Amino acid sequence: MHTNAFISHIAESKFTSFHYKSLKGEDLKAWLLLPRITGRIRSYPLLTVVYPGRIQTNRPPRILGSLESNSVLNMQIAAAEGYAVLFPSMPLSEIGVADDPMLRLSEGVLPAVDKATGNRRC
Repeated sequence: MHTNAFISHIAESKFTSFHYKSLKGEDLKAWLLLPRITGRIRSYPLLTVVYPGRIQTNRPPRILGSLESNSVLNMQIAAAEGYAVLFPSMPLSEIGVADDPMLRLSEGVLPAVDKATGNRRC
């Protein structure tokens, strides 16, 4: 039995990383997965993978960004379809500090989106 046979026809996209500052001034890291489309296209629709508390490290996020991933959210498939995929860092407050992590999402996401899209505010 062969499942997901279509994946064998997908060329795995490469990750690139960059550093940025959160809205609170924290030094953070993000990973960007760009489509392997050749030609003059320089602009892609952007998907952002947001998970509160996820801090990106020196290794690319493999759970959602690898063709070997068994997740239904395999972002290599999105990249193969022409989407750029951003994995920003999403810091939370220190343990013991009362906080709503959903209210803090924009602190890590917005500056990463600005930098990934070339917005001059970053």
